[in-house]
Amino acid sequence: MKKPTKETCFKIVGYPEWWKDSKPKNRKVATAAVTHRGEKREKDTSSRKSDQWIFYCGATDTMIHDPLDFDSLSTPVKTHIETASGELIAVQGGGSIVFLEKLKLKSCLYVHVLSSKLLSVSQVTKELNCVVLMFSNFCILQDILTKEIIGRGTEREGLYYVDEVV
Repeated sequence: MKKPTKETCFKIVGYPEWWKDSKPKNRKVATAAVTHRGEKREKDTSSRKSDQWIFYCGATDTMIHDPLDFDSLSTPVKTHIETASGELIAVQGGGSIVFLEKLKLKSCLYVHVLSSKLLSVSQVTKELNCVVLMFSNFCILQDILTKEIIGRGTEREGLYYVDEVV
């Protein structure tokens, strides 16, 4: 699988005709109260940000757009990330997160402009001592020592979304 490049970035080279059909239609704005670590906040469900995690092979670090997902937020080692188009984007912070309430990852990056939470396959396999097995329509995280399945994802439109952690 090829990595996205500057030459293939729609933002730079232009969007194909089929792109218009894949964009979500305008939806009514809805708000929902969400409890997060005992804090109550309003969440705008019409926003383009997603709380779903995506397994991402192209990322060296796990990156999220919501500072409330961090156990603790500090000054990150990395100050910028580089996108596939070569654009540099500032990193606002870093720290550890508890992934799906059970697994802890260190050194995650806070990048507020992201629309989804990107789970670095490289970082996950190293920190959790596991393998990611990818199949045509799903993937699993398996602990190397115990062979237990500790996570699962489902393929949708070419991306593997995290479903659950056992």
